Amino acid sequence: MKLFALGLLILVSGAVRAPKLFLSTAQQAAAAASISSVDPDFSMVLFPDTQYYNAQNAYVFTDQANWVVANQSALNIKMVIGLGDIIDGGGYPIDSNGNVNGTCAKAPPSNWQTQWQQAQAAVKILTSHGIYYQPTVGNHDYDCEADRPQPRGTSNYFHYLSPPTVNPTAYILDSAGNRTPNFYKTMTIGSTTYMILSLELFPRSSIVSTANSLISNFPGPVIVATHAYLSYDGSGPTFGSTFPAGSGYPLCSGFPGSVYNCLSDSLNSYKPVGGGTDGIGLWYKLIGNHPNMFMAVSGHVRLPSPGNYPVVPNHNGVGYVNCGVQS
Repeated sequence: MKLFALGLLILVSGAVRAPKLFLSTAQQAAAAASISSVDPDFSMVLFPDTQYYNAQNAYVFTDQANWVVANQSALNIKMVIGLGDIIDGGGYPIDSNGNVNGTCAKAPPSNWQTQWQQAQAAVKILTSHGIYYQPTVGNHDYDCEADRPQPRGTSNYFHYLSPPTVNPTAYILDSAGNRTPNFYKTMTIGSTTYMILSLELFPRSSIVSTANSLISNFPGPVIVATHAYLSYDGSGPTFGSTFPAGSGYPLCSGFPGSVYNCLSDSLNSYKPVGGGTDGIGLWYKLIGNHPNMFMAVSGHVRLPSPGNYPVVPNHNGVGYVNCGVQS
């Protein structure tokens, strides 16, 4: 399999490395063993943080989509995974007809509706050619995204990026039976069926619990996409980073600084409604707990330091990462 993060990295077939990947070697071996050696080679494309394209240079998102279409056959591209921050500014809450029906404490950019329309148009270039797009939600995609605490309203997100524009296999529902921006797509390639699971920004505990159940009951390899998981060099202050303590991710909220030598610089910054689980929490509570976890990808941060593969806490083996950056 090949992974392409447009404008950033091209990763070779057979490598279990991707932008913002963090898995144990035991997991990599177990997940890879479940993929038949006779399955065809294929590609998945990653779109990290297209927010500034939509805010300032919409043609770039369109060009990316057209590039994928142009290379679909040659590279056997099966899908595109968006890593969140699809647009820049979220927007005011809207009703099912797209009409504003709420306010924000901090006004969104004046072109927020145009941004959503541009993003939807670019996605439709992909889907009209049979290429599935998985729109992971980022902090900039929520209604009133600049307000604090970080809202979790998704009226714009679902208005522009839900069926029939995108068609996941299923959504995770909340306690009232309403869909959440947590969902998965199953895709069979050769003899192997994959689950691609997208999780919200700093997933709430109920979402993490449901995700654990989904992964435990799925027999094939799983790819998890979530917006904020790893840091600039893939380690942040937690795992021997070259950056000062407290400067990056993964996000140590709820874990003692005396143990991990880091500051609570994630959840404390965004204060998401309903709480949440940051990078290190996701590792211990979800990502590191499943032998069929094949890959974890994320966006959100900038300034990579390539080639820094830190030793991570001994949990299900030793992991390594590769870097990725915001578009």
